[in-house]
Amino acid sequence: MPASPHLLDALAARLPVWVFGAEEPRAQLALVRAMRALAQSPEMRGLGLTGAADGLAWWAWQRRPWRPEAAELLTDGPAAGLARDCQPEPPGARSDLEEALEAADVRLLTRALIPAVRESGPGPLLRAWPLLLALEETPAARALLDETPFPAEAEPMAARLRAEWAALCLPPEEALPVVRECTHPAFDPWRRWLEAHLLRGLGERDKAADLTESLCRDLPGHPHFPHLLHELRFPRRAPASLADGDAAAVLLYCWNKAELLSQTLDALAACELGEAHVALLDNGSTDDTWEVMNRFARRLGPDRVTLVQLPVNVGAPAARNWLLSLPEVRARRFAAFLDDDVLPPEDWLPKLLAAARDNPDASAIGCRIVAATPPASLQSADYHLFSPRPDAGEERIAVFDNASGQPDLGLFTYARPCLSVSGCCHLLRTSALEETGRFDVRFTPTQFDDLERDMRACLAGQPAFFEGSLAVPHVGHSSLAKSQSPTAVGNVLGNRVKLEGLFTDQQLRDLAEDDMRRAWADLRKKLDEL
Repeated sequence: MPASPHLLDALAARLPVWVFGAEEPRAQLALVRAMRALAQSPEMRGLGLTGAADGLAWWAWQRRPWRPEAAELLTDGPAAGLARDCQPEPPGARSDLEEALEAADVRLLTRALIPAVRESGPGPLLRAWPLLLALEETPAARALLDETPFPAEAEPMAARLRAEWAALCLPPEEALPVVRECTHPAFDPWRRWLEAHLLRGLGERDKAADLTESLCRDLPGHPHFPHLLHELRFPRRAPASLADGDAAAVLLYCWNKAELLSQTLDALAACELGEAHVALLDNGSTDDTWEVMNRFARRLGPDRVTLVQLPVNVGAPAARNWLLSLPEVRARRFAAFLDDDVLPPEDWLPKLLAAARDNPDASAIGCRIVAATPPASLQSADYHLFSPRPDAGEERIAVFDNASGQPDLGLFTYARPCLSVSGCCHLLRTSALEETGRFDVRFTPTQFDDLERDMRACLAGQPAFFEGSLAVPHVGHSSLAKSQSPTAVGNVLGNRVKLEGLFTDQQLRDLAEDDMRRAWADLRKKLDEL
């Protein structure tokens, strides 16, 4: 492994957040500042920490060149010069652009940006670029990019934006030539990673691994690249066989989302399920949910499907527990929950079962949850926990979400133990449920019930495990993101108070320390093998 083991050991010991990841925007910049401060201490001199910090600062700007605070951390070099030539529009510079950004409306953005870029060049586009991608309006993003006049000195920034757009929106074989046009030295690591990501998608693992190894060497301060290189150099065993008919049950519950449920069940019917049993619960719906479930049962076969219809909505925790209590489910070694608005890929169940097979201590196996429409963005990856701060007050549970809302450019395709995974698609070990308990109905109707169960299991020595090679598209968003009404917001806040009250400070410290220890042991093992 090109990076100094002493440097990485020192980072892990003094900056635990570094072990969890370096892609969350605020944490990324905070890490750069902390690494530079640490580099001045006598015990850290000679380990290469200043170079690692400079490399991470460079990467942070390449990832988000529209963030002035990222440009401010650059040292002299091609990136610093280009950052001066391509400054984003400052906040508040144009009221119509601010209004469009606040409204997150692509029509208002288009109306505000076209005259703005013709007058000022790329600055206004840079300010709006991440929102254009987040709005899943890829034609508008590319059209506005093509509409923007880039002066000669700023053309490398245009190539960088085109590369990101192509990697997110085009098939790998079409995106690769566009990415390779991003040749300016300021974006060299960015171009190499996008190439590696696309080559992996084309099955050229060796070429992807060589590029990733060069990034490990040139950006030793970024912990994701060793994970990603290990995935490429040491392919894991094949997905689990589904010949064992008693391995898993697949569980879904639904309340008044018949149309979305129909899409989910159509996708499920096309998946590799082997002899897995499917149990569906209608949680007091008043639409066509029950008929959709019956239609699926007729399609798959009545001996393969159990249907439950409740007269009222009992909430998510109780619906899950009801399904878990069914004899057909209790007889299985694993219970896989799917949300009623996901589109599971064909091999989702074999991949989760393989991860469970290879990690027998894990009580829950999860995966990447991504937007169902392009450009692909991450809704969740692996979750980790920080130890409560002395001044935390009543908000002591600090869960680190390293991925949410970012474009899905392959940086989270690793696998490792974690505190918690998304409940949109996760596999639970039924023996662990018997030992540590099912879902807590006090979190009705929903929110934090997955997290609380995972935390409880971690305290019992049964952590979650994240299988990042699997991505499951999610048509909706998390229930937290969808909480708009005062009632929904009040439910989330109330459940947050309940969650805080269930764990002592010592338990939270133990959880955070064990989570960090497992994550570091996993990364250190991979570094040693590399």
